[in-house]
Amino acid sequence: MEAKICPDGSAVGRVPPTCAFAPCPGESTSSASSVIFHSYQDSGIGYSISVPSGWTTVESKEVVTENYQATGTAFIAPEETGTTLGEAFFHVAQVTSCPSFTESTSVTIAGVAFQRALWSGVGAGNLYEGVTYAGSKDAGCFVLTGYLHSCNLGSDCGPGRSAQFDKEKFFSLFETMAKSVEFLVHPGD
Repeated sequence: MEAKICPDGSAVGRVPPTCAFAPCPGESTSSASSVIFHSYQDSGIGYSISVPSGWTTVESKEVVTENYQATGTAFIAPEETGTTLGEAFFHVAQVTSCPSFTESTSVTIAGVAFQRALWSGVGAGNLYEGVTYAGSKDAGCFVLTGYLHSCNLGSDCGPGRSAQFDKEKFFSLFETMAKSVEFLVHPGD
């Protein structure tokens, strides 16, 4: 069992879903509660979402994971200079059928049943991890994916990239973004 020794001499363990160490006594926990959000609306596929201020919107970004491939809108986090984080974004797409997951939990977002799955993978010193939500709506499937690409701390991340980024903060932001999705009503619905 791994433990992190805190400045006061106590020890803390890892906590799900990201297996990051729990905060030491007196440390604040990461949360999306102090982040300012703005609304983004896509009338093409019919949704709105709350996006952290400072994130860049890129339409027509392709995402490929083990479970699906889709082109949609990505909301990209600003670069975190000096950390192991290479890329962080939240992706929204509509596909013809929902991906299947080995392990998932059921959640409801805007009245629609979604499957929520955590995933991770490694390759060439890189760590890929995230969370995907998939739910059937309007004869298709909405797929929401929070995506993190980082350098493995044990690898050579390059000059000035030695600090671990705040993974819990990103998973909290991804959760907040997913829960903020609203589906737009189209005339005739």
